[in-house]
Amino acid sequence: MTETTGATRVSDGAPTSQPSAPSPYAAPTITPGQPTQAATPGPSLAELVQTATRDLSLLVHKEVELAKLEVTAAAKGAAKGAAGLAAGAVFGLAAGIMLMFTLAEALNEFFPRPLAFLLTAVLFLVLAGIAALVGLKRMKTIKKPERTLVTVKDDIAWAKHPTMAPTVRASAR
Repeated sequence: MTETTGATRVSDGAPTSQPSAPSPYAAPTITPGQPTQAATPGPSLAELVQTATRDLSLLVHKEVELAKLEVTAAAKGAAKGAAGLAAGAVFGLAAGIMLMFTLAEALNEFFPRPLAFLLTAVLFLVLAGIAALVGLKRMKTIKKPERTLVTVKDDIAWAKHPTMAPTVRASAR
């Protein structure tokens, strides 16, 4: 059986000279003339500035990365929409030319030839206007990078008052 008593260990009744490990809860020993050390030393000011600089740099890099991802996704969607509009315009133009002549020749049976072609041109101008409005409406559906805007607002608020929590809603993320 082993017991620890003070600075010596007793094993089977025979004392030894091995000191026991100091308890982490024991009061520190203060020796006169010796400088004392703080119980819980914190990081130095230089370490705090270095950590804040590193964290701020990381935050800016992540914000830029998020903005790139959101803008890239929006740009890809816009490019696909524009490509579809362009392809539709090319095929529509070719078909429209053929349809325009066919319609003008059909109207020539009822109206004089110049009036038949004029009526056909007006009809196709109306159709072109409708198609342009539909394309414009689709192009307006491109979204802003909402998450990036919210997190940048949070970052600005934090930079102004680093001890306060951001006031921008987290649910918008």
